[in-house]
Amino acid sequence: MNVKELISTIDCLYQGDLDSQISKIKEDSKKVQKKDIFITHAGIRAHAIEAQRKGASTVLTPIFFKNLKVNQIIGDTAKLKKDLMKKVYKEAINNMKIIGITGTDGKTTTSLLTNSIINESKRSASIGTLGVRGNDIDIKTQLTTPQASDLLNTLNKLYQKKYKYATLECSSHGLFQDRIDPIKLEAAAINRVTRDHLDFHGNQKYYFKAKSLIFSKLNNGSPAIINSSSPWLEALQKKYPKLNWITWGKEKGDVVGRIISKTLTRSIIQINLPERKNIEVETSLVGDFQIENILASISLCHSLGFSESEIINGIYKLKNVPGRMQKIKNEKTNVFIDYAHTPNAIKNSIKSLKTVCKGRVFAVFGCGGDRDKGKRPEMMKAGMNADKLFITSDNPRTENPDSIIKDMLSQCKQPKGIEIEKNRKKAIKNAIQSAKKDDVVLIAGKGHEEYQIIGETKKPHNDLLFAKEVLASCA
Repeated sequence: MNVKELISTIDCLYQGDLDSQISKIKEDSKKVQKKDIFITHAGIRAHAIEAQRKGASTVLTPIFFKNLKVNQIIGDTAKLKKDLMKKVYKEAINNMKIIGITGTDGKTTTSLLTNSIINESKRSASIGTLGVRGNDIDIKTQLTTPQASDLLNTLNKLYQKKYKYATLECSSHGLFQDRIDPIKLEAAAINRVTRDHLDFHGNQKYYFKAKSLIFSKLNNGSPAIINSSSPWLEALQKKYPKLNWITWGKEKGDVVGRIISKTLTRSIIQINLPERKNIEVETSLVGDFQIENILASISLCHSLGFSESEIINGIYKLKNVPGRMQKIKNEKTNVFIDYAHTPNAIKNSIKSLKTVCKGRVFAVFGCGGDRDKGKRPEMMKAGMNADKLFITSDNPRTENPDSIIKDMLSQCKQPKGIEIEKNRKKAIKNAIQSAKKDDVVLIAGKGHEEYQIIGETKKPHNDLLFAKEVLASCA
């Protein structure tokens, strides 16, 4: 496609060669390649010059740059970006079915469960916190929900590889910043929404409002999935009355499920669908809260026409989710790595383990620096559900780790059973070495992450690998 074809139906100002060929759209000048269109939203000349140096064909900018050699499309970058993307990525947008999933906790697990079910009969990939994952693709990404241009480039790559579906984790930041446009979702689900990211959104009301924007990305009649006990259900149904609302729950809903047996390695869940009752589903995913992720994924897939056998097999085949209640196989001690980093997630993870643990539950976690300080004592309160706590550092960033821990302990009235060790590796080692055979150690907060941010530096660290080292040394 050349620039003339691209802007033929778009209202904009243009300076340059209309016959110039264009390839992809980029919003980060560092990622620009030959023939790309680069968008400089803020009209920063240095970024435009860098894009020119890297071979960009065209720059989309809110202001005209003098003495710039590349072509320039000038106008409202937010509006024009959507118009350009609709044309450049037309095939991927029109032919791929994108399923959106949001919530404070459970986005990744619900996404991978849904993806696993779809892959029983179709070709699907997942896009989210763990990156882009498919049968023949595994790309790490920086954001849970990529920037719009990165997302469209990813979908285009998947489309060229013959993928028909993609599950997309939609973060509150991504929804608020309109990163999903101009895509329309095929179906959408909202999981648990609890306290998180208030340093960005200000309060819980605005945080949920950002999350609920996911339903604005659906066409009329598309499936909208939500917990039947959600306090926001009625308001959302009034706001989006033309959506196909489908509820799930442990006691009531269109899709109902309950755990009928569980161990440290598997659970059996009994599911009722609208047209079929008492379906048994086996999962290797540990934790009572996993039923919420499973019910959300079943509701999504059932509403999209996937069969009972595809649902049962897809859930069974997902053996684990990296960094999400991920069990380390070891005969001496039961160790779980979990991404839980909110009060609700910490509490649910500990309580779930206590229902299947024959001994004690030890928990290792901390709080991130330069983030919502009000969450810290709540995290501590949630952690008190464990038999013993090992309070440590998470990503302290530019804050003093001692100050973060002090905030965590500020409302703690029961200091017994708490060990404080700000060095994360030492805290993990102490917890594992303190545990006996029937005890469980939960290492929470970082999950799949391969770094710890200290100051402004990302230092290599992986909870899973380090825990394995400690377990090996204890053998």
